[in-house]
Amino acid sequence: MTGQVVGYVRVSTLGIQLHRTFTDYASGKDTDRPELAQMVAYVREGDTVVVNSMDRLARKFEDLRRLVRELTGKGVRIQFLKAGLTFTAEASPMSQLLLNVMARLLSSSGRRSASGSGKVSPSRNPKVSTWAVGAC
Repeated sequence: MTGQVVGYVRVSTLGIQLHRTFTDYASGKDTDRPELAQMVAYVREGDTVVVNSMDRLARKFEDLRRLVRELTGKGVRIQFLKAGLTFTAEASPMSQLLLNVMARLLSSSGRRSASGSGKVSPSRNPKVSTWAVGAC
């Protein structure tokens, strides 16, 4: 069967008006993704980056923390819809704790392989990651 592969991004009517979206068609195993790099370069102080879930931004704890720190260091807000969390440059110690806990859970999520070797294989996630820059 031949045909197109179609991706879908849904934005609910929560008052979010997207000005631009960045979409990578790649694995989230690392942060070497062209659209992610363009998004980081594009955003500036006062912008908000909206991401559906933390694992769409990064799978590894260190990568997620680095990206959040890099973006908030530029004065950019990061809003994770699924977790209901928003991070800013003025992050409280509680939000930093939440980021660390959520990122640790994210990096340890996965499935044990059927072989019983004890290795953790990443959970199956779609190959499309989308970041959106919006005004909230």
